[in-house]
Amino acid sequence: MEGVDSSGIFYLHYKERQGLDGLILEPFRLAIHFGDKQIKWHKAFLYFPLDTPHKQLHVEDHYEDVGSIVIFLDELYIDPIKPNQFSIYLPLVLARIEKLAKGSKHTHNYIDEIEQFIVSLNDLEILLKTNLRRIYEWRD
Repeated sequence: MEGVDSSGIFYLHYKERQGLDGLILEPFRLAIHFGDKQIKWHKAFLYFPLDTPHKQLHVEDHYEDVGSIVIFLDELYIDPIKPNQFSIYLPLVLARIEKLAKGSKHTHNYIDEIEQFIVSLNDLEILLKTNLRRIYEWRD
């Protein structure tokens, strides 16, 4: 599919929440993992279909040693022609990383350390004006 960047692996993180019938696992965060130096920073947008197969993880199953950056709501976009996708606008992400790096005492390149994007499911729901939690329900 043109414009789709399917090189990332989707991990949906779930946390326990009290439901009407007891504890339920609710999705709250999406991690898009690319691997070491695999993010295509030269592109303006990276596109991701909402129906991309994903792996389910509990909230405590996160990887602290993986370089990550949280993607903010203003860095997320939808294309009206591709309503079943969302995209990340990389120039805004890069500008934020550059600003953070300037305020740091470290001189290494933060961009080279980033292996995954973290996206709040709440932000995606706001952007897409839909309830994604039904789509991403925990499945045994």
